Amino acid sequence: MGSSRSAITDILKKELRKKDQIKLALVINATYIKYEYKGIGDMADIKNYNTSYHYPYHRSNMHVLLSENDIDQHLIQSVGEIDEKIEAYMKEGSGKILLRLEMILIETYTLHRSNGGSYIPTPKKLANTKCTINPDNQELIDPETNTLSEKCLQGALGVYFAYQDGNTKHPERIFRAKKLKPYLDIVKLDGIPMPTPVCSHIFNKIEEMNPNISINVWEWKEKSATPKPVIASKNYNRQHIIDLMALTDITKSEEDKKCTQSFSTIKALDHHRKHCFSLGEATQEVKLPTKANFEVDNKKCNEEYGGQMRKLDEQKANSFCYLVYWIDTGDIWGPYLYRGENATQEFVRRIDKELVEINKVLAIKHDRIITEKDTKKFAKADICWICKEKLAIDDKVWDHCHITVAARN
Repeated sequence: MGSSRSAITDILKKELRKKDQIKLALVINATYIKYEYKGIGDMADIKNYNTSYHYPYHRSNMHVLLSENDIDQHLIQSVGEIDEKIEAYMKEGSGKILLRLEMILIETYTLHRSNGGSYIPTPKKLANTKCTINPDNQELIDPETNTLSEKCLQGALGVYFAYQDGNTKHPERIFRAKKLKPYLDIVKLDGIPMPTPVCSHIFNKIEEMNPNISINVWEWKEKSATPKPVIASKNYNRQHIIDLMALTDITKSEEDKKCTQSFSTIKALDHHRKHCFSLGEATQEVKLPTKANFEVDNKKCNEEYGGQMRKLDEQKANSFCYLVYWIDTGDIWGPYLYRGENATQEFVRRIDKELVEINKVLAIKHDRIITEKDTKKFAKADICWICKEKLAIDDKVWDHCHITVAARN
């Protein structure tokens, strides 16, 4: 592991530059040998033992990596976790001996930052420092949306400028006090989402629109009573340097709510967005499991793979078979079989073609069929079946399946 440290560091730096902030885990493939005494002969003679080989994988925990400065700390932590798993594995069965580490795998995923939420009281240890102001937008109605306000960032920036002007009495009431409200509009936030994701790209955009301010974002660790930098501004010579403390769990991923696909080009993303329910563009969420199976050629090799790492095996798809299953109707398209060159590229091409055919089916709008049971259910409904939020008086609309024409909710 020590000899590969430099190569791993270089790879993680490249991933950070591509994805900005990442989640990562290290995986080790190891070879063990186990000796079992045959029961006869000299126990000091190796010939009187049966030998078996074992090839387990040991995986570290998933960690969040925010900047290149944190790489060494995360590698030390991950290696320590793998060492513990190696020791535990050798204790599971007596006689196992670690021969060598075959390969090191690096799992990296783009970190999706969470959005801000409702008002959170200042943690006790942070409050004791008496150096922070926590704007209270609790139960405040936003006149633009007629819903609970989520403009936490606007309030925090407004408090800073109010405090600079000497308005130090109850600045946390900036959303309600008439004399403080004008400070809410000092910083331009055009096009900035509210609540605001903790993302360096968004804060860079804010600084571009406001050339006199610099914003640093910190995370508070209540257990150790220490702040941790999350976003550090590069514009440290500006007139106003503003430090914001995020009280939410800003490393929590929202992958369970958002689309998790990534794309190499804007064109590919735009094409996907037209048909993606998670991104809010598609008119109906249709679950179509696509079951696929690939056959591959396994080619042995021994090539340099960055630093002192080497690639020992290479797998190349030579064929595939897939089918598309319509959950709503029970229909099955396929199976479709392919054998030949460029199997991976051909699979992607065919799935894109299937997407076109699927959207042709969805493009045909059928009138809904409403039964008496559906009517009663509609009248009683007070929760949106998609977002699980409480419905307002005028929010109710019929939603029916465009394939089976039955009412959904």
